[in-house]
This record gives sequence, structure tokens and C-alpha cells, in this order.
Amino acid sequence: MLPTRNEILNATNQQLNSWVAEYVMELRNVHHADGKEYMGRFDFAEQGDLIYDNGDEGTAFIHSYLPNYAEDISAAWKVAEKMPFFQLTGNSATIWYARVNKDRVSDKSAPRAICIVALLAVLNCERIGAMDEKEVL
Repeated sequence: MLPTRNEILNATNQQLNSWVAEYVMELRNVHHADGKEYMGRFDFAEQGDLIYDNGDEGTAFIHSYLPNYAEDISAAWKVAEKMPFFQLTGNSATIWYARVNKDRVSDKSAPRAICIVALLAVLNCERIGAMDEKEVL
């Protein structure tokens, strides 16, 4: 289940990494037990946990490690690339502002701002979809 707006705004970097991996990048966690791999949620994923990639560019599922989206700008840019109409302003000596559509956040860290606005955009898309379903019913 998606985190709430308040949970997103107050999340630790580890929580942001896990939620971005699952809800924005659509990656899945892999648990190893009894010689078998089990896909699951990122609720307790930590930096370096083994995950399945989503198989971009037609490749088979591959193993990789949970990227540090909330601290590594190169990982955060991969998140930004998934968002249409994304904007980032500011610089390393000031506050960073990230924006997608009507969602706008500020943070001292550009990667955190990117992660937060991406999650808020997903959350708002879910809300719009839920409102559309109610209107259809």
C-alpha cells in the first residue's frame, strides 16, 4: 500500500529508497530461502539488499542492489527520467525545488527532493484513478 503524503514528507532516506524502488521504479525485492528466490515488498529493504530489476530494454530479470535514490544524484536522475514534466531548480548552496505537475517540494538535497516529488506524483495518480473509478460506478 502506498505511503500517505505525511509519511512521504517525513520519510527517512531508507524509506524513500524502498518506496521509490517499489512504486516509482517498479522493482521487486528478492528474498532467498531454501535455495529459492521469493519476490516481495520493499518494506524492510536496506541499502544493498538483493532485488530484481524490472527488466528494462527487453532484458530478462536481473539481480542488482537497491539504489540509494535519496542520496545519489545519478540514481535520482533515473527517477526523474520516469516523470513527465519534471523540473528541478536550485543549487548545492541553497534549497532544491522539485516539481511534477502541481506537486512541488523543497529540500536541502536534490536527490531527496526528486524522490519525494516522484512519490507524491504516484500518490496523486492513485487518488485520481480512485476518483475516476467512483465516478464510473
